Parts: sequence; C-alpha cells; structure tokens
Amino acid sequence: MSGTCAFAWHKRFKEGREKVEDDPGSGRPLTSRMVDNIERVKQMVHADRQLTVQMIAEELSINKDTVWSIITENLEMRKVCAKIVPKLLSEDQKQQRVTVCQDIIERLEDDTDLLRRVITGDELWIFEYDPETKLQSRQWKSLSSPRPKKARMSKSKVKVMLFAFFDIKGIVHFEFLLEGQTVNQYVYKEILWHLMRSVRDKRRDLWDNNAWVLHHDNAPAHSGLSIHSTDSLYSGKITPTDYHSATHLFGSDAVERPGYNCPISGDKTLPNLRSESCWTNSRRDGN
Repeated sequence: MSGTCAFAWHKRFKEGREKVEDDPGSGRPLTSRMVDNIERVKQMVHADRQLTVQMIAEELSINKDTVWSIITENLEMRKVCAKIVPKLLSEDQKQQRVTVCQDIIERLEDDTDLLRRVITGDELWIFEYDPETKLQSRQWKSLSSPRPKKARMSKSKVKVMLFAFFDIKGIVHFEFLLEGQTVNQYVYKEILWHLMRSVRDKRRDLWDNNAWVLHHDNAPAHSGLSIHSTDSLYSGKITPTDYHSATHLFGSDAVERPGYNCPISGDKTLPNLRSESCWTNSRRDGN
C-alpha cells in the first residue's frame, strides 16, 4: 500500500469508518468476465470443442487468463483426450449389446456357474522389446531438478505371435507360433486340439461334464471350413440346451460344435466386444 493510500484510510478511520472494504464503484466493472463474454465463449466452445484458449482469446479480444477462468470456473469444463474404444458403434449395435447383456443377466439367474465354464482366447504379437510410453516412464522430480529426457524408440522388428486361452480362474493354454508360420484355419485347428488337451488336464471337472464353452472372435482362421467340418472328430451330442446357452451368451447366430461346444459367431460387426460385455457385466452380477 502506498503512503497516499495509507493517509486516505487513516483519515476515513479517524472520521469514524469501521469497514475496511472498498466502496462499490460506479459504472462498468473492471473485468471482462461478464455475462456477454461468458456466453460468447460458451458458443465458441460448443461450436468447436477443439479450440484452444489462445484461439478463443484472439477471436474475442479477451485475455487468455480470463478465457481460462471462464471455461474452467463459469462453464465448469475441462479439456480431455478422446477415449480409445475398439470400434465406434451404431445405435443398433449399442442396442444389441444391451439386449445381449440383459440376456446374460437373466441366464445367470438360472445358471450361476455360466461364466466359470467359459474359456476365451485370442492371439497377439509379443515383441522382443516394447518401449515404454511417456505415461509409463513418468518419474517424480523437484522444482529445481531438470526434466528427464527420453530418446524416441520404435517397437522391435523381432516378434512372435502368442495364442492364449483363459477362463475365470486364469490361463488354460498358451503357445507361440513358429517363426514364419501363417495363421490359417489348419494351424488354428491344431491349436484347438492342444487347447482341448489342456482343458482335459487343467480343468478336469469341465472336461468330464463336457460343460466348457469356447468363445473366440470370427476371424477367417477361426471360422474356416475345416473348423466347421470337425464335427466327426468329437464325441457327444448337441442338445437343445446347448443351443440355448450359445444363443443367450453369444447371440442368435452362434453355432456350437459337438464335444467341446465351440460357439462360432457369424456377426462380423460384433467381434470382441461381446466377450468383454460378458466378463465385465455378467461376472459382476454372477459373483
């Protein structure tokens, strides 16, 4: 506080003033955070949600700090990154997933062990080394310490494909594909034979009762003719309840194979998400 201001306040207190706040001034307030500016910022943000604070400030001739305060305090908004999802769904696809989840919940009321019988799997690439992301390589630093640096790296060119199958208890079977080997229906058929032996050895209760259900996506190697023509290789009968189970769990287009009850989906627009919905929603309700 300057000396002039101190003398002015001394005079006011001497005259009997008790309030220490400034008297309200007349005319327009000395701030750009007014109703009209808030509305203008709101309209710009709603028109293009990727605008930066700098762009809005230049367009409206407002200070950047003021624009930031309007967006974060008055409009209560914050800038976030888009959430990565496997696929953007149409309204019909979303509704179908809701229907499938509802069917699963109803099924779980009658069969509480349903999810314990499902074995699912897929293939993925395993790299010799996989560089850390910027998020994974974060580390604590003080205000005075320099920011750590990290060289840009790419994924290794040396890689191998892993097939893994698991259930609610954990890994049931996994194996690596030979280098240079192509994944086709015949290779996948052999992998299914290996999986069956693993189920027989590691999930004896499911094997003896022929109660396990294999769920995988409808990749070309998973739905080839040789996979469909393996009926004679397996013993057992398909009962109406087997079809009923597959219909409720995987949709009306599922087909079960004798012996190991392998639903093969024909709906190419609904690959892995259906399985994720089963594990996420049905496991919660089943437990």
